[in-house]
Amino acid sequence: MRNIATLILLLSIAACAQPKIQAQTEPQVLELSLYHSPLIDNEVAKNDPYDIDFDIEKSKEGQHLLVVKVSPKGGSFFVSPHSTQDFKGKFRVNLSENNFLSLSEDFEEIPRSKEVIDNHLFVKGAVNWVQTQTTYKYPLTIHSEEDFVIGAEVAFVIEPKCTLEQVYFKIFHSNGNVKVELGGC
Repeated sequence: MRNIATLILLLSIAACAQPKIQAQTEPQVLELSLYHSPLIDNEVAKNDPYDIDFDIEKSKEGQHLLVVKVSPKGGSFFVSPHSTQDFKGKFRVNLSENNFLSLSEDFEEIPRSKEVIDNHLFVKGAVNWVQTQTTYKYPLTIHSEEDFVIGAEVAFVIEPKCTLEQVYFKIFHSNGNVKVELGGC
């Protein structure tokens, strides 16, 4: 009798735990698309939709990291590079062709965006929207001890303004030091 009671208890616990696991892995379906959010301040979203900052940090292991901090404003948002759907306007960092420096595809997004289902006609499915201040950290591999300057860009579509944003910057390597500065090369 004791074994039957234990078995029933274990089955009850397993049955209760399983839906929780499924609920955490399934993306939330947005009842209202971000494109129709009442939180959008149209004036800000149109004229000053985000701030962006660049920096270079060193990891605990001594590797240089390109740090890009994007702060959407006025209810603006953009597609995370973690989105699995193929959006042309996904956030991305591009370096000019060079033999001195490479950017790892193994980057960190802080906080990590979560996949949702947005049924808006522009999306029609899964997307990782970025709506809050988010920091991207890209490991840099330096292939030369020579001094160099490499041109680069961050590109993404900012919504709901629906414009391709291209922010140009330069990465400098001088006497073993690495720094980043806004502006094209």
